[in-house]
Amino acid sequence: MQNQALEAQTKRTDELEIKVAYLEDALRQLDDEVWRQQRQIEALETLCKKLAQDMQTITDRAGAAGTEPEIPPHY
Repeated sequence: MQNQALEAQTKRTDELEIKVAYLEDALRQLDDEVWRQQRQIEALETLCKKLAQDMQTITDRAGAAGTEPEIPPHY
């Protein structure tokens, strides 16, 4: 009887160790993905800031050139 209980406990322990190994691998994969996404977010934030600066530069130049739109010469 004790032998069966010991075998059952050993089997349960083995199953739990396998589950922990899978969970550790899944956690590592998720951590890698979060890290990759964070780098991508930072790159996109940098790009958005540059685009906002470019738009501000264009707006400033348009304002300095005058508020009236220039009529093309063919009109």
